[in-house]
Amino acid sequence: ITDVGLEHISRLSNITSLDLFSCSRITDAGIGHISKLSLLTSLNLHGCDEITDAGLEDISKLSDMTFLDISYCEKITDAGIPQLSKLSG
Repeated sequence: ITDVGLEHISRLSNITSLDLFSCSRITDAGIGHISKLSLLTSLNLHGCDEITDAGLEDISKLSDMTFLDISYCEKITDAGIPQLSKLSG
């Protein structure tokens, strides 16, 4: 899946869980589309290695998130992690 595919998925407003394990063509732009899914509580981004700290800012908008896997997202740094403190779920 690509950022364009995530743009289409973002129109499915009732999605609560999304597994994008090792989707290496997803970038921060795609994460911006995902951030429109206000009911999302579970997001697996394991191995999505084009996502950076900027993508975490969009993820932090998903306030009901209870599960997030960003392991092996090699462009995410320690500097970006504090943005996730906005998640209340």
